[in-house]
Order: sequence, then C-alpha cells, then structure tokens
Amino acid sequence: MDYQILIQPAISVILAIISGLWSYVASKANNKAEIEKQAKEHSHIVEKLEKEFHYQIDTLKQQHALELEKVKQAHELRLQELEKVSQIDTETDKAMKVNDLAYKVLAGEVDLDKALKIADKANSHNQNLKQKFIRKTSKKS
Repeated sequence: MDYQILIQPAISVILAIISGLWSYVASKANNKAEIEKQAKEHSHIVEKLEKEFHYQIDTLKQQHALELEKVKQAHELRLQELEKVSQIDTETDKAMKVNDLAYKVLAGEVDLDKALKIADKANSHNQNLKQKFIRKTSKKS
C-alpha cells in the first residue's frame, strides 16, 4: 500500500507534465500560426500602401505636368501680347517720325529731295542687311 500512495501522485504528476508539454507545444504552434497570419496581413498592408504611394506620386507628376504646361501657355500668350505691343509701338514711332518729317518739310527745315534720297539709301542698306542675313542663315541650315 505504500506504493499505491506514491503511484497515484506520480501518475498525476506525469499526466500534468504531459498535459503541460502538450499545452506548450500547442501554444507554440498557435503562436507561430498567429505570427504567420500577422506577417501576411502586414505584407498586404505594405503592398497596399506602396500602391497608394505610387498612385499619389503619379497623380502629383501629372498635376505638375499640367500646371507646367499651363504656365508655358501663359508665358507664350504674354510673349505674343508683348510682341503685338512692340509692333504697335514701332508703327506709332514710324507714324510720328513721318508726321515730324512732314512738318519739317512744310516748315522748310528739311529739304524733301535730300530726305527722300537719305530714306532710299537707308531702305537699300536695310534690304542688303536682310539679304546677307538670309544667306548666312541658309548656309548654316
């Protein structure tokens, strides 16, 4: 009987140890499965964030390109306006010079024949410069 008293607690202790080991192994397996599950979830979240990030970058690039094109168009329009204003100024200056010359001719300050000869020389010189420019640019291309 003495052994019977020792066998019963020994069996209980052995069963408790087996149960504890079994619980430990199951817990480790459960933890490993949970870790793998969380790793998959994390990788899906990272992929989703990467896609969203690339989409936002592409959107920003497109917006930047559109804004840049708008600025270029605005500058081009401004240049065209400035060219028109410059052309109008040039025409106004020419008209004022013609009026001034006409006044001086009528007032007798300038001889009309001399003024016409000087104007012809200036026009001839201007034509020669234009022809030289055309020849030089046509040789380069």
